[in-house]
Amino acid sequence: NYVYGAFFDELWEFNIPQTTWRLVPRAPGTPWPVKRALHAACILRTHSARGRMHVYGGLGLGDHWAYDLDEDRWYKVDATSSQAATVGNGHKDAFSTGPGTRH
Repeated sequence: NYVYGAFFDELWEFNIPQTTWRLVPRAPGTPWPVKRALHAACILRTHSARGRMHVYGGLGLGDHWAYDLDEDRWYKVDATSSQAATVGNGHKDAFSTGPGTRH
């Protein structure tokens, strides 16, 4: 769901066994994506044990970020490596570890 004008830059982690939420703290001086809404996200487990959550786009955005779940930090993904689509919202995200890595 989307509430008009509600853009967020918070990252929350859900602990399934304990059924609790934790606000992930922002480390000073580290990269962090801008506030967004209506973006696409999925987790890909190739770079670290727990994987990386990839976030793409949103209202008026066409950028690609990856959050490493082991390192607890964001990485801005180069547009050429992410095969960036057009700016906007309503994107769907799926990944493959084979050729043409992002679909």
